[in-house]
Amino acid sequence: MIVALWTGRETTDLRRALRMTIAEFADVLGVSTRTVDNWEARGADIEPRPEIQRALDTLLSRADPGAQLRLNAHLSPLSRIDARVEPGAALGSVPAADVLRWLVRPNEGINRDGSTGRSTVGEDVAEVSAAVRHFEDLDHRFGGGFAQTAAAEYLTVRVKPLVTAARSGPVGAALLSAASELTYKVGAMAYDCGSHDVAGGYFREALELAHASGDRALGGKVLAVMSHQANFLGRHADAIDLARAAKLGAAGAASPRVHAMYCAMEARALAALGDERAATQAIREAETHFGRQGDDPGPSWIQYFDVAELHDEFGHCFRDLGRPDEASTNLAIALETSSAAYPRSRTFSRLVLASTHLQHGHVEQAATVAMETLSVLGSLRSARVRAYVRDLKTRFNAFGRCAAIDDFVRQARSLLTT
Repeated sequence: MIVALWTGRETTDLRRALRMTIAEFADVLGVSTRTVDNWEARGADIEPRPEIQRALDTLLSRADPGAQLRLNAHLSPLSRIDARVEPGAALGSVPAADVLRWLVRPNEGINRDGSTGRSTVGEDVAEVSAAVRHFEDLDHRFGGGFAQTAAAEYLTVRVKPLVTAARSGPVGAALLSAASELTYKVGAMAYDCGSHDVAGGYFREALELAHASGDRALGGKVLAVMSHQANFLGRHADAIDLARAAKLGAAGAASPRVHAMYCAMEARALAALGDERAATQAIREAETHFGRQGDDPGPSWIQYFDVAELHDEFGHCFRDLGRPDEASTNLAIALETSSAAYPRSRTFSRLVLASTHLQHGHVEQAATVAMETLSVLGSLRSARVRAYVRDLKTRFNAFGRCAAIDDFVRQARSLLTT
């Protein structure tokens, strides 16, 4: 178990879980009893210094199982990240037991008696929803590394207390949905940064929050993001299972566009495994459902999944299936229709397009597209983008040496070492 951020509240919970007095706790951490008193008096309003955060992490890691269980019982869902990985689970993915529980467990809703804190109001929901859109925009424009720390801090300091105080009813459920959106977005930023275990913790919390809110489509979205991550990590079978769990769990609750996104994730994983028949079937299902949306745009969190995003997913699929003509066609549509608000997505499309030119044996054309793409990568703080660059660099290795390849390799090496 990992605590995402220690505040005075979590330090108090840890001290009590360890059965320590204030003096004993202060002595172990090398601080004064007055400091510990201050943490406990101010609760969530105070955060220990970074070096103390690390000391608290170490103290928790050395605690006996009983103390860890006692702490786990007191922490709110947004405070903790359960770092245990079950046998066979993908790195950073939702353990199978969590997925099954989400699929079959009835929604218990919010169980609050309202005796502490204040009730959730519409303004709280509007604020959190606006924050989600803001951080989402920063993520798309500059990569996960740009605002992940700020988003995680806002989640812990501002949203966690709201969730803790939430009461049952439509407004409380709406808050949990908004909190789930923000939580999976922080996880997606961590994933984009290459922090896969951290991302997995946030995704598990987001799934629990979506379940508590009763929002099945949103829960499916969380599983779809997990599918995307598992596929990126090479855990293609896990990615298929997660995408199919999203489709099954959100059946009847997902809008056509949302269902299309689930299918696209399934297709990506099937294509990566080389299952051409099943992947093509999933592509057609995604295309069919996307065409059925009509006047129903779906929830706000699916608006990014537009025509450009759909065809980018198809481009990835056909490239992985060794069908470069169809891949190039779809990637061209993605680039023609994509917005300047999504430079990272456009970068992915262009790098995959360069790899399809290589599949055709058009080395000079591939190098030209690749070089044009490298020129705009400096503003993107994204480990995934750099992974795409490394992958393309490896693909060029099969074509020997020429001036165009040498120029790309030199600039790519410079980028990757920055």
